[in-house]
Amino acid sequence: MQTVAKIAAIVAGLGLIAMSFAAFTPQAGAQSPSIQAQINALLAQVERLQAQLNALQGGTSFTRDLTIGSSGADVTRLQQFLISRGHAIPAGATGYFGVQTRAAVAAYQSANAIAPTAGYFGPLTRTSVNAKLVVVPPPSNGDDDKDEDDDNDNLSGGEALLGGVRLEEGDDDEVEIGGNGEVAVLTFGVEDGDVRVNRLDLSFMAASGNGEDEPWNAFTEVTLYDADGHRIAREDVSDEDDWLENDDEPYVFRFTGLDYIVRENDEAELTVEVEVSNNAHDGDRWTISAEDGAIEAEDSTGD
Repeated sequence: MQTVAKIAAIVAGLGLIAMSFAAFTPQAGAQSPSIQAQINALLAQVERLQAQLNALQGGTSFTRDLTIGSSGADVTRLQQFLISRGHAIPAGATGYFGVQTRAAVAAYQSANAIAPTAGYFGPLTRTSVNAKLVVVPPPSNGDDDKDEDDDNDNLSGGEALLGGVRLEEGDDDEVEIGGNGEVAVLTFGVEDGDVRVNRLDLSFMAASGNGEDEPWNAFTEVTLYDADGHRIAREDVSDEDDWLENDDEPYVFRFTGLDYIVRENDEAELTVEVEVSNNAHDGDRWTISAEDGAIEAEDSTGD
């Protein structure tokens, strides 16, 4: 069996075995001028119809292109739509179009036969999404019948304390090239109240090796799971910009917007899974740790 490494929490790291790979992008055939003119005319007509629909629906349809770096209320509505269709955005509807939203748009495009599946929210994808929109009335401000015990977002107790934070080796200390492995488990207890974990920092350090010493060259994704195997967050880590700015090791990746609730007197268990890049080099070794202040959580008092 080809393995890439030994990845360990705190001690021992991973050794990567190189594997050759190839990737290609098919080139789209050129359209004739007459066909292209017809396409442009149809797109212009779609834009006019979208504007009319937007006016009739009180501004609920989408009228502009959205891509990496876009922000605003329409980005929030797009994120809400994608999540409702089963295309996960771990950070939630933040109103900012980042790599998670791009991945969700690409998944929607793939599921609806929209090409290319590049994650760009342009005219074709807008037309498809707008066709599926319905006018949703604003939520009532009246008192609705609601069982507070069923509200998982309701934090109880007082000023909560986190204790016994441990990061230990996971089930997988060897991961195949291009494969996934559960490499670490983070546990901690909660006392005197419930908490909502919003942020987690994981530190990656190159222990030794002959290959690249930057984690974005060794890993493509990092995923968090709870004790029941439910995915809390999955993040692309293959770009240097995905990591916190730092001129020296350890390199820190920050999960934000986790919205992970731990109840009073329970022990949290977060499993860290990594996907190893095809670009990883033989001999690379890494350690993963959680430094002081790695967990940011709030309790019912707002602290």
